[in-house]
Amino acid sequence: MRTRVSGWRARYDQWFMVPQTVVVQPTTWCNLDCHYCYLPSRKLRYHMRPDVADALAMSVAQLTASGSPPIGIVWHGGEPLALGPQKFRALLAPFEDLRRAGRVHHYVQTNATLITGTWCELLTAYDIRVGVSIDGPAVLRTASSTTAPLPESGPSDP
Repeated sequence: MRTRVSGWRARYDQWFMVPQTVVVQPTTWCNLDCHYCYLPSRKLRYHMRPDVADALAMSVAQLTASGSPPIGIVWHGGEPLALGPQKFRALLAPFEDLRRAGRVHHYVQTNATLITGTWCELLTAYDIRVGVSIDGPAVLRTASSTTAPLPESGPSDP
């Protein structure tokens, strides 16, 4: 009986003592300015530095080293795609060995207004699962949100 309990405890520890999901904010900025948004700093253009992504990847590597389930990294906002594909790819780079080993899965939560062919290629290349925030019918979205201008170095489709 004791073996059965300790086996159960080991499985519990493996699945629940290590985080299953980490939500990451790569940028505070959003290209939409919805008045009902819960993010107070969505107009500021703070971007995650690559060394922060490096540190996070090292922590995730330690957490998944003992054969625990993969960790989901959810890139959330602001609007993560507002970083542009080049900067986003640089933040993904430290996780690449972990992703290829099946220790990390990437997700992005987006308003989808910035998705281009270039983004589709990147999302496919890194097997990133996409969640789209839908705020209701167009008439309500347009009545209650504005589109902020993209920076000159913002995302574009070649």
